[in-house]
Amino acid sequence: MKFVIKPIFLIIFVVVFSCKSGDKEKSARNGSTFSALDSLNGLDVIWIKYKFTKSEVEQYPDMIEQSLVDYLSAFPSNSSIDIESSLNRLIERTENEPVFFYFLKEKISSYLYHPNSPMRNDLYFEQVLQAYQNSDLLNDNDKKRDQLILELVQKNQVGEQAADFYFINREGQKKSMSSFIADRKLIIFYDPKCSHCNETLNEMKQSDILNKEIFEKKMILLAIDPIGNLKNWEEYNSKIPSNWMNGIDTHKMILKESLYNIQAYPTIYLLDRDNKVILKDVYFTFVENYLLGNE
Repeated sequence: MKFVIKPIFLIIFVVVFSCKSGDKEKSARNGSTFSALDSLNGLDVIWIKYKFTKSEVEQYPDMIEQSLVDYLSAFPSNSSIDIESSLNRLIERTENEPVFFYFLKEKISSYLYHPNSPMRNDLYFEQVLQAYQNSDLLNDNDKKRDQLILELVQKNQVGEQAADFYFINREGQKKSMSSFIADRKLIIFYDPKCSHCNETLNEMKQSDILNKEIFEKKMILLAIDPIGNLKNWEEYNSKIPSNWMNGIDTHKMILKESLYNIQAYPTIYLLDRDNKVILKDVYFTFVENYLLGNE
């Protein structure tokens, strides 16, 4: 499952990575003029202690990774313009050493885009991909690959209109996502053969606030199988509550046309009455917290 960036997870992540650092890395950090706390004085300060050399990557990979966690953790406290400027400067400084350049690029992708990363954030990753498009160190193939990922990341961003799609419901009728009207619309893309999907669906069934929203007709819940295996979907149908809309994309158009960037199952979206994205690709816990805060 995938996450968006949240302060509580940032704290946990920083602690985890700090525990990973060896004595050599700690020594190097303690001997530096700058510490992680200096990120409060600006994003660039975090990287001042580095010369961006191959030997730094070889000797202190954990320390560099910790600095990256500090750097990404500071993004929410900075404007989009400041983040863009800092990313451009950071990329320019690393271009003189390809080993450092690619090490950092891979780690940034892992933190901001990997489906299981608690720091997953498509808005920030979009900025990163755009910044790397200007790098002379990347060849045309690298840039084309990143451009394809960028196009996926830019889809269904928070605040934007969610892509419409069609599905077949339990009665065999063809329906569109946009045809259902409610204050909020919760979409969960699931795989009937996915054990984690089953766990999440059970968690949702037991949610008091979710059941209340559905009972009061403030929310419509769409459980959608985009994989399109009719046999698997029909066998799983009994596990979906009757007051949820259970559907299947038999033509697999959601996946074929990449209408949604589904990297793992389940993938959850929360939409408003106008089908604009409120929450994108989050744990159900985040949905619950949002609903509880808007009672």
